[in-house]
Amino acid sequence: MTPVASQREAVLPLEGKEILFVWGGDGTLHDLLGTVVRHSVPVVLIPSGTVNVLALELGLPTSEDQLLPLLENPRWRELALGKAGDEYFHLMTGVGFDAYLVSRVEGRLKNWLGVAAYWGLGLTSFFRYPLETFSVKADERRVEATFVVISNVRHYGGDFVMAPEADPWKAELDVCVFTSRSHLRYFYYLWKVRDGGHVRLPDVIYYKTRRIVLEGPAGINYQLDGEVRGHLPQVVEASDKKLKILVGH
Repeated sequence: MTPVASQREAVLPLEGKEILFVWGGDGTLHDLLGTVVRHSVPVVLIPSGTVNVLALELGLPTSEDQLLPLLENPRWRELALGKAGDEYFHLMTGVGFDAYLVSRVEGRLKNWLGVAAYWGLGLTSFFRYPLETFSVKADERRVEATFVVISNVRHYGGDFVMAPEADPWKAELDVCVFTSRSHLRYFYYLWKVRDGGHVRLPDVIYYKTRRIVLEGPAGINYQLDGEVRGHLPQVVEASDKKLKILVGH
């Protein structure tokens, strides 16, 4: 095997390589997805990011010493991917306050405080954030939302269960639409997301699909895998491409 060390936003020479070792978090892997998919190189993720949602989904340890035994008898699986426009994602697309929050947290602050940087800024800025509505269209269904997460995995932002029925190995996406325009209601949403109970609330719509059209006012951003990537409108869909990746035993 020929390991290749990865660097964020690097153009990697993957021709002829057997395995890519990615040392970093969800955003680091996201920035490499296009190149990895193009060359069909298996990935070993060494979690060292802010939250490491994918590592949680894959059952990977965060300690390098615990990860090494997995390489002696590796277990590979093919992770389904989503796509927003021309860009792949492995976790989720978020539209609304989370994308706004990601755009406001500076890199140095995130490196210093980790996930606490998001909590701190979120609590101080949420009530000033306008809960504008935008449309979520899928399978001839159109819903007005103030926040939506289109997910490939169960977890979100750590161990919150945003999409309790998500299957990361299937080429389909779980859509979780929040419709309230009340800031106070969002604190109840947050409480229920701890264990996935939000999907039973009357003002939350949850379903599976392969293609979603997002349309709304200018200035509403979307994020992919925790990285702000643009603003509406956008089309999000399940991709037929897969990412071969090491999973825990």
